[in-house]
Amino acid sequence: MSGNAEQTEPHSFISALQDLNLRRVDLQRERRAADQLTGLLASMEAPPIDEAACQRLQRLIYFHGPQHVTLLIRTIVESEGNECALVERVISAVSSVMSSHRQWTERGLAWIGAFDSIPLLAIVETMRSLDLFKESTLSHYLNMTLSNKLQRLFEPPPPPSKPKRAYKKRRPKAGGQTAAAIR
Repeated sequence: MSGNAEQTEPHSFISALQDLNLRRVDLQRERRAADQLTGLLASMEAPPIDEAACQRLQRLIYFHGPQHVTLLIRTIVESEGNECALVERVISAVSSVMSSHRQWTERGLAWIGAFDSIPLLAIVETMRSLDLFKESTLSHYLNMTLSNKLQRLFEPPPPPSKPKRAYKKRRPKAGGQTAAAIR
């Protein structure tokens, strides 16, 4: 029995060292993401944000990179009427739409302009007032709402096809003979 304990002890020690090393790398990436976010917010002259929004943006830098977050912040802050919508629920929803529909974000200013007609905070407040959604699911349902609205803008439905003409059996002319009777 003591042989088994001796065999697992070095493995546990090595495993613990690996975990510490990985955690150190994660902490370095998290610090780098926090520093990048501070720089981004300052350079874009973004309005002050709360702690939840800050943490969400840092996670997005960590997982998607600073380019994703730069476009995300610009999308929200530079669209008409959404200057103050840099809150966690909106950030999560817009980021999800960006990740799901990359072809829309590639349209540049048209992407940001599309948000001029979408009052983000008003939609969130309407969702809250309906009392249908848990606070924790608001960003998910906002994501769905935004996807539907943007799909109508970026992928309009195809024009309706021409209706097929209904087949009508021709009747012989009055007083005339049919082709079979002529032969």
